Amino acid sequence: MPYDVVLISGPDGSGKSTIARVLKMELAKRGYPTYYVWLRYPRFLSLLPLLISRLIKISIKIEVKGICKHVLHDYRRIPILGKLYELMILVDHIIYKLFKVLIPQLIGFIVIIDRGLLDITVDVYIETKRFPKILYRVLIREFKKANSLKIVVLASHSTLIFRRKDNLCNPGFREIPAVYKVLGLNCSYKVLLNETLEDLKHIITYILSNFKPTRIYSEPKHGVLRALFYRHKLVIPLSNMIFQCANYMWKAELIFRVILQSFLIVTMAILLNLHPAIALILSHLALYPLYSNPLGIQKWLQKKRKTVNFKSLNMLLQKLNRIERNKNRCINIRIVGSLSHNPCKLLLEGADIDIRLVPASSIKCIITSLIVAPYIRFWSLLRGIPLDLYVKPINSSELKNSKSLTEFTNSLIICKEVLKS
Repeated sequence: MPYDVVLISGPDGSGKSTIARVLKMELAKRGYPTYYVWLRYPRFLSLLPLLISRLIKISIKIEVKGICKHVLHDYRRIPILGKLYELMILVDHIIYKLFKVLIPQLIGFIVIIDRGLLDITVDVYIETKRFPKILYRVLIREFKKANSLKIVVLASHSTLIFRRKDNLCNPGFREIPAVYKVLGLNCSYKVLLNETLEDLKHIITYILSNFKPTRIYSEPKHGVLRALFYRHKLVIPLSNMIFQCANYMWKAELIFRVILQSFLIVTMAILLNLHPAIALILSHLALYPLYSNPLGIQKWLQKKRKTVNFKSLNMLLQKLNRIERNKNRCINIRIVGSLSHNPCKLLLEGADIDIRLVPASSIKCIITSLIVAPYIRFWSLLRGIPLDLYVKPINSSELKNSKSLTEFTNSLIICKEVLKS
């Protein structure tokens, strides 16, 4: 049985959110369980091309003092980066839609979508100044099997500016309504004007008269299902929590690695024309020395390991000391594990060095630690130092059982003197 979806698109200030809220209340009065979702800016894999565009300075910041700010990414200068951004944002949208749209539909909700793939397509076109063919192909086929009503809400330029002052900062604002209209008509959207309160009432009446739900919506008889799905609607927040966990859990380095690996896979698949499976293997091999401890394979194979060269070890500790000193109050470096109690083990057995980079709770410190960690791992690999290094917080019990770099260095010097004598 097809799912029931109402999709509302349009430029900023056209009144989409107001229409969605009124529509939700009207459907609720008629006994339909509804779920509202905003789908414009999914940002996961697409954060990487955005970061690159800022680093290579193709991002233009437009500001009208006291009114608005707008950042435009001029991908016309680097077309391949524009294509990559288009692909990444499509993947992000699919992931976002899976959790935000598909799960509520499966449970039995009519989903009202405020902004969708049409809005993303318009945004990409305005930013890159090239027609996003991949997004357009997906857009034509979107919700074909669903019982969907798709509308584009438009208004005059003066009305849009009156409702949303930040439109003044968008250099492509003048052409946005025309792009919405052309794309909407080509993709079977109904184009409606929303200037006055009468227009708003007309749009709501149009939707309610033309949208006919195909499924029978009723509360489940089973008490647990009724409590979970309808009364408390716990399944929706739970699905959103699973989806949002990447933003809240402390797995910054894992997320950064996944984004970097995805970028490498897409780049190799496009530029080198490789099969995605081969690109996946090659990207994993390329990143393995930066995010793992290849020397730990010796331990896994139960082979006798060479003891660590004290000169190389001293160079590593000096390097870590410099990083901690230069990034004062930003990165705290701690030695954890068995070596914090018995540093002599390192010189006698060649044990792994367990290090934690603990960044301060700021975006700048986290990003700095994510860049420093792969560099230290690769440098240690070249020097033959088995290093288990992680970017993560340290709890109070681990803090008591850990050592600072200064304490660990002093203990190692004592161990060396004892071994000499």
